[in-house]
Amino acid sequence: MKDSGTHNFGTTQATAANADINTASGEVEHAADDVTMRAGMRHYGSDSTVASEKIIYTGHNDLNYKITVDYRIVPRIVTVTGKTDTQKYKGSGYTYSGYNGVTFANFANGQTASSAGITAGSITYTPIADSTQTSGYAQGAIHAGTYDLDVSGNLRAANYNFVYKPGKLTIQPREIHFTAPDGTRVYGNENNTAQLTGSLSHTGDWLASGDSFDAYTVTATDSANHAVTKETGVGTYTMKVQGATIASSSVARDGDYKIHLNARYTDDQ
Repeated sequence: MKDSGTHNFGTTQATAANADINTASGEVEHAADDVTMRAGMRHYGSDSTVASEKIIYTGHNDLNYKITVDYRIVPRIVTVTGKTDTQKYKGSGYTYSGYNGVTFANFANGQTASSAGITAGSITYTPIADSTQTSGYAQGAIHAGTYDLDVSGNLRAANYNFVYKPGKLTIQPREIHFTAPDGTRVYGNENNTAQLTGSLSHTGDWLASGDSFDAYTVTATDSANHAVTKETGVGTYTMKVQGATIASSSVARDGDYKIHLNARYTDDQ
């Protein structure tokens, strides 16, 4: 019988971790009880760069000989990192569960967390010690500030080991822009007789659930910031929103809102 020529033996990127390769049949034989690291050891999902894995056999064909080559494939390291997340203050705590607060890096062969064969374990998010604070851990954080999105876990998969790194949560303040209305009144009349053009308006964000304003008013002032009264002469004056501050009974604390008060003008005729 003729020699069949040159035969190449080795592993592929898809060869599972902790496996011996029987090159005569192409069969993968798991060797969980074999703790010896071979010279040809490499990580799951990697191409072979070790010369000893590049075995070329030239001789009689496979019907006459059975060649067994032994390799060790070790689990690949996947890094689980807390997300870099930016959100707005919402009046209640931000919470993460499952995989929604992390990213995974270094899976092989196009795999993801859902397809990599994770068989057990979970992600744990470290909770903030005091949710009235503006720093600390992210899990449960409420107020505007920067927090560490600290994660740990015990995920397990046949072809992977997992390491964990923190991320960051930034909670930004809500921004509300008030604009006072225009108005006109007759000289000598009380301010509450002014005919307003439109009404108090706002743009941007608005109050989060659980928050409210103290009573605010719209007033007119002159160039020296003196209140306009019925004795004030005919002219054009600035309409301002005053008292637009967050009530003390609100969930919010200092820094959770940026309130901008935009002036308009009114005429005394």
